[in-house]
Amino acid sequence: MMDSRIQRILETLRELFPNPRLELTHGSPYELLIKAILAAQAPDKKVNEITPKLLTSFPTPDALALADLSEIEEKIKEINFYKRKARAIKEASSDLVERFHGQVPEALEALVTLRGVGRKTANVVRVGAFGLPGIVVDRHFERVATRLGLTTAKDPERIERELEAMVPEEERARFSLLLINHGKSLCTAKNPKCKPCPLKQDCSFYQPQLEL
Repeated sequence: MMDSRIQRILETLRELFPNPRLELTHGSPYELLIKAILAAQAPDKKVNEITPKLLTSFPTPDALALADLSEIEEKIKEINFYKRKARAIKEASSDLVERFHGQVPEALEALVTLRGVGRKTANVVRVGAFGLPGIVVDRHFERVATRLGLTTAKDPERIERELEAMVPEEERARFSLLLINHGKSLCTAKNPKCKPCPLKQDCSFYQPQLEL
């Protein structure tokens, strides 16, 4: 049975975000994988802007794996850490070609074996591309979960494990997207919009003087 507090949070946020979704647009699991790697410490909007140019030139894992690193860097140089990310997406693409016949695997255990792919990125792909259960612990999810008193952990994998124990498997994808959407729209890092927030009575961070 679902914890009553988790159920209340789910029901409240469903009303606020009836169609929660990732901000990273994608037409295939491969596109989402590449975007999720590029989105580390970079705005999703910017990643959406620059990736079409990259994938027009290198539309498949084979093409990106064979591409010259400097060509990849040139396509993504508008985002931060572009040199490191260029190597990461090239190596991940090589792994897809060499070990998965150019197909993005669905299993978390397989996804995290790709170079440049951690648990957060793997869960983004599982949730966004395949509609599979997953707790996506990005900075927005971590912030909201902490403010709601659902976790005190700082390590993303521990947060993931703790929330998995609270949220039924069939609700994990939706729960992740709802908290992420809430973190981007109301429960922002700076100047959170506490006054209109329907969860403020459940929030350990909330103080009336913070209302905007």
